Amino acid sequence: MDAAGFDQSWAMAFRLLLADPTEGMNLRNDVVHDLVDCPPRHRVALVPQSALMLLCTIDPPAPPNTDEEVVTPS
Repeated sequence: MDAAGFDQSWAMAFRLLLADPTEGMNLRNDVVHDLVDCPPRHRVALVPQSALMLLCTIDPPAPPNTDEEVVTPS
């Protein structure tokens, strides 16, 4: 996450949410290894919220170059 330009606090937040077995929620481990039947909704809601936060930080792709002539098949 450091290479992507995220602040260290964000890296820690994701680690605590998904992967830290001693201090965090460790949702990834609980769900992947079927340690809980159904995680609490308030914890599950944090996963898509975190994913949306990541998606919002991604730069959109550059628009296509409109100066070039577009050839359409006939």
